[in-house]
Amino acid sequence: MIEQFIEQAAGKYGISTGTARDLTGSVISALRKDGDDADFAQVADQVPGLDAVADEAEQAEAPKGGGGLGGALGGLGGFGGGLGGLAGMAAKAAGAGGAMDLISKFTGAGLSMDSAGDFVQLLVKFLKDKAGDAVVSKLAAQVPMLGKLLG
Repeated sequence: MIEQFIEQAAGKYGISTGTARDLTGSVISALRKDGDDADFAQVADQVPGLDAVADEAEQAEAPKGGGGLGGALGGLGGFGGGLGGLAGMAAKAAGAGGAMDLISKFTGAGLSMDSAGDFVQLLVKFLKDKAGDAVVSKLAAQVPMLGKLLG
């Protein structure tokens, strides 16, 4: 059933279904990671394929060694690598890491900030239509980075 949303989003935003699937999976993954397990399970029961797109996104995001600011600073020795790690932890503690990562995925796919917010709103509406307003609203409220995209 999540495939319906993916096809709709691809058409609306002029992106491939693969890109729409990746973006959808990243948002769903955030809901699963940061939201209440029981609330997410309730939504996933009503929207077949939700866990699968989240799994795909998480596998794609899994560290493949080095990379990122920590990897770049790692060239400076242990001190630089430590700074990169601290910067990443600070961003995540402030709630910026997830939002910034997600925003960069949307902009990397050629979508503007406005389109990213619209995409997330469209996804939340789709989930509400399928699983119910109350549980989806509760789940979305548990994920701070969604608030940054929803405005």
